[in-house]
Amino acid sequence: MNQDIMSLLEAITESLNRARKVPFADDLYFVSKGEIIDIIAEIKSNYPREVSSAKQIVEKADEYVRRAKDDGARIIETANAKAERLVQNEEIVLLARQKEREIAERTRVRANEIMAKANQAAGEIQHQANVYLESALRKAEEALSTSVTEVRNARQSLRR
Repeated sequence: MNQDIMSLLEAITESLNRARKVPFADDLYFVSKGEIIDIIAEIKSNYPREVSSAKQIVEKADEYVRRAKDDGARIIETANAKAERLVQNEEIVLLARQKEREIAERTRVRANEIMAKANQAAGEIQHQANVYLESALRKAEEALSTSVTEVRNARQSLRR
């Protein structure tokens, strides 16, 4: 026979379905004892082979699951390493931007200091120029005033 267990169980079912009812009994049937015993013996002989096949299938499934877990762990490890590198790169970028802002602020402060000093120096130069010009104009005015006085005196002496 050498059939699988499911087909042998189906054979038992067919044998029971072909059985004839015992007269005057509702739940009793005549079945071929030899046929049922032969089928059960076949099931018993096939049982270890079926269990062995099932065990192999389970072992293969376990191996697939183990490989999938290992592959998944490697993928996660690679992703974590990549994420760590990206985070480090992001931290470097953030630090560079922070440093850039600090340098820009120091540059702005220094430029303002230089501009204030330049404005102050320009103011002092302007003041000194005004003082010099005032002095030069005063001297010119005095010289002109002296010249005008001499011209008047000369004119008056001519009129006399």
